[in-house]
Amino acid sequence: MDFGFPLQLEPAGFSRLLGISIAEAAEHLADFRFDFSYRNLTAGERDKIIIQILDKIDSSDLGLSGPNAVGRWEKGWQENLDSFTAGGFDVHELIPKYIRPNQPVRLFGDYVMPQDPNFELNLFTVLRAWLFKEYLSGAEHIFEFGCGPAYNLVELARMYPDKKLHGLEWVSPPLEIIRLLAEKRGYKITGQLFDMFVPDDDLAVGPNSAFLAIWSLEQLGERFEKFLQFSLQKSPAIFVHVDAFLEFCRPNNLSDYLALKHNLRRSYLRGYLTRLYALEAEGKIEIIKAHKVECGGLYHDAHSYVVWRPKKVNR
Repeated sequence: MDFGFPLQLEPAGFSRLLGISIAEAAEHLADFRFDFSYRNLTAGERDKIIIQILDKIDSSDLGLSGPNAVGRWEKGWQENLDSFTAGGFDVHELIPKYIRPNQPVRLFGDYVMPQDPNFELNLFTVLRAWLFKEYLSGAEHIFEFGCGPAYNLVELARMYPDKKLHGLEWVSPPLEIIRLLAEKRGYKITGQLFDMFVPDDDLAVGPNSAFLAIWSLEQLGERFEKFLQFSLQKSPAIFVHVDAFLEFCRPNNLSDYLALKHNLRRSYLRGYLTRLYALEAEGKIEIIKAHKVECGGLYHDAHSYVVWRPKKVNR
């Protein structure tokens, strides 16, 4: 049966998602031509999704975060590198494989079926562009920690061709991707190995630098303190962080409850946002904005963000 896709994510919806006014959302959306129509799931479809999620959580081969996951990420980013070179250096081949098309998505605390198979990717594209414009336009250097296949760095290079971009990863395939991006496309971009579990204090961070982390700190689990102290010591002008923060999960909402169970089961980032609030209370940082973005793939709202900066910048 064809149910159609009668619902549409309008500027009012993006206002809620991004945490901005409807007028700001409408102005930002004018730069994009994506189809954000969708439909609600039937009761049977929703039950099937919930069972799928529970089966995933209970799976014995569910990949866990942490230092032991390094091999899995090396393999994953190598796949992107291979696709990138085989595809004639097409930047679309740098999209992380875990952003899966043709799936139901999480939206406003429930599950929906989008019309466009790339709904989640397109939504992330809109969110990312807004974050980059809102918070990174004034930075001279941008350091992305856990840059993966450099997909975000490509967008930064497109938006800000004169900025100096730095991709940091704990495995080598992204460094080759970055080298090729600099060679083939002329981007002002460099890459180097960096392990957030054991941060390198010798990393040179120049004045007016921004730190960026998108879905990478989740791998730290509860072991984020060393990297947090490293960030405080380096004192960036701003830190933009996109992740699935457990503190945003509402225990009385089923999809949030399942996200909480999933992220705890995978040992994803835990206690980080609470720690930031404590640092703010101590007068050490300023949290510019922390916002739950109520959308994502099947397992969690991974697009939520927190933007903060050290309160005392000794530069």
